[in-house]
Amino acid sequence: MERRPRISPSEARAALESVADAKRPLASHTRSPFWLYPTLGLASAALVSGIALSKHSPLAMSVIAVTVLVLAVLPSIPRPNFKARIDAFSHPRNTTIMAIYFGVLVSVAVAALVLSPRPGAIALTALAAFAWTVGIGTFLDRRLERALRDGR
Repeated sequence: MERRPRISPSEARAALESVADAKRPLASHTRSPFWLYPTLGLASAALVSGIALSKHSPLAMSVIAVTVLVLAVLPSIPRPNFKARIDAFSHPRNTTIMAIYFGVLVSVAVAALVLSPRPGAIALTALAAFAWTVGIGTFLDRRLERALRDGR
């Protein structure tokens, strides 16, 4: 078996720097359109409201089905300013935050279901889902942009 020659520390450092340099130009092309997170927030609010009303309205299941479809499809729609298929949702640095996001969203949906007969409680949980989605989405976008700018 043939042994490959070892690379020197300076060659390894140069290779890592070239990878970081290749990522930097992508940073300005990863920002999502202004309407994405508010739209996802409205869909999250509709989902939470649909879950809360599922015991009381047959229409709620249709609302849930449509919003799940929107939440699944909307983030994957190609955007013209993307030079590469990198987004805040699927970037490896954001997987833990996405898990926390879904955990909190499920908790808000459960709270909405428990408090469901009260319209004020449903509105409050829907507002919480909207704010949480918009806030996390914006945070993830900025975090991804910063990571690429820093070459990580």
